[in-house]
Amino acid sequence: MFSNGAFLQTSEAPATLPPKVLKGAQGRNQEERLLADLMHSYNPHLRPAERDADVVNVSLKLTLTNLISLNEREEALTTNVWIEMQWCDYRLRWDPQDYEGLWVLRVPSTMVWRPDVVLENKSQTYSTNEINLQLSQEDGQTIEWIFIDPEAFTENGEWAIRHRPAKMFLDAAAPAEGAGHQKVVFYLLIQRKPLFYVINIIAPCVLISSVAILIYFLPAKAGGQKCTVAINVLLAQTVFLFLVAKKVPETSQAVPLISKYLTFLLVVTILIVVNAVVVLNVSLRSPHTHSMARGVRKARSLPAPSSTFLLQKGPEPGQSQVLCGSLKQAAPAIQACVEACNFIARAEHQRNHFDSGNEEWFLVGRVLDRVCFLAMLSLFVCGTAGIFLVAHYNRVPALPFPGDPHPYLPSPD
Repeated sequence: MFSNGAFLQTSEAPATLPPKVLKGAQGRNQEERLLADLMHSYNPHLRPAERDADVVNVSLKLTLTNLISLNEREEALTTNVWIEMQWCDYRLRWDPQDYEGLWVLRVPSTMVWRPDVVLENKSQTYSTNEINLQLSQEDGQTIEWIFIDPEAFTENGEWAIRHRPAKMFLDAAAPAEGAGHQKVVFYLLIQRKPLFYVINIIAPCVLISSVAILIYFLPAKAGGQKCTVAINVLLAQTVFLFLVAKKVPETSQAVPLISKYLTFLLVVTILIVVNAVVVLNVSLRSPHTHSMARGVRKARSLPAPSSTFLLQKGPEPGQSQVLCGSLKQAAPAIQACVEACNFIARAEHQRNHFDSGNEEWFLVGRVLDRVCFLAMLSLFVCGTAGIFLVAHYNRVPALPFPGDPHPYLPSPD
């Protein structure tokens, strides 16, 4: 087995060293002699195959030491891994008895033949006519997962690793001498730890959006104040949407759940602004500009304007005519006084009718305000709960691949 991190240590021991140290120095001398013997006629550019038809088996093992970060906008995952490759080189064989029991030799990786296998986003370019890639085996068990050393692994604060399977692929349709015929693929199925986004984005958005619902407690005629509050909430939501847009990838294949929720909050706030404008328009209507339909008055159970007034009740028109008829024989001054009183009564009646019409439109606007409040509150609560439930059930599956019962995990033994 050879590793890219192999090294060679040589030094000379002083003459006055203890026997144990001298024995170690003799061991290092044996390493130098063995290295010289092995590399005497060794060519690192030749494939270690005794015959041209032989295929070199290369075993791969990936050890994850750290999941550094995931750049969602660039769709780039940054990790620290160790790639361990094992193969058999027949030219590097020796009898340990010829070298005082030396059976392990560490040499620089540049001195020996190495398979041209690198970790990429896609497959490597080796041909199965020369190299046969396979997963490593330990204790007779194939390592079908990314190995994690508990002592060297550092947990990531944002992402949790749920599955880490490894698979061997052999594409029978691709030519054996071409790229992509065989490949070893290592997978990382990760899940976000949601605490950061809950505290810094989701919770503020929910609280700010709930403020927009409170504008329904303002009077129906306070439409200007309602629109001001709703627009301020809309601007605050837009700031959060821009912050999220800087992190999500620029793709149209899928929309992140947090973007869907922010868009939903924007739609609810815009509907609240539209509702405030409509209610203000209805509340400020008058009998001179609009006539209320009978169906609206009946649904609201409003009395007719002719019998509704706000200040003092004047004489009815019929009573005024009878009074005038009975006073025809009166003096001109009294008759003029009666006509003046009749005019004042008619003016007061018209004013009461006008005020009653304004009050009816205000009541209609207040009813619309209450109905829209219940509708927007239900929409906000149901939409928020629905999206949160989708996020709750949007989890990594129990098995890494749908339909594949193999767990791709080390056995409990």
